[in-house]
Formats: sequence, structure tokens, C-alpha cells
Amino acid sequence: MDIKICGLSTAEALDAVIDGGASHAGFIFFEKSPRNVTPVQAATLAERARGRVQTVAVTVDESDDA
Repeated sequence: MDIKICGLSTAEALDAVIDGGASHAGFIFFEKSPRNVTPVQAATLAERARGRVQTVAVTVDESDDA
């Protein structure tokens, strides 16, 4: 079974997800989210995750009237 945990923004959170057995770690790319990360932050976390867990980008296709 695949388990994905999203909204990670710190190395400590990423390590906890990996230690907990998740198969995927997701990074939020939506400025209005309190869990938003910049591309630089995500790249740093993805490098830390390399070989330990798959990484996923979570994006939003916001409508014009949102």
C-alpha cells in the first residue's frame, strides 16, 4: 500500500514521515496555503528525501472567481 503525507515544510517533518513508513512525501505549491513551500525549500527537502521516499508536488488549478 502506498501512503502519501502532504504539507511538509521542514526537515524534521520529512524525517518523521520517512521514519513512520510513508512511501511518498508531498510539498504544497499554493501561496494561500499555510503549508506552502518555495521551489528552493522543496528542492532542499527533496534532496534530503532522495533514495528514502518518493516526492510529490501538490499544485492547485485555482478558478478565476476563487
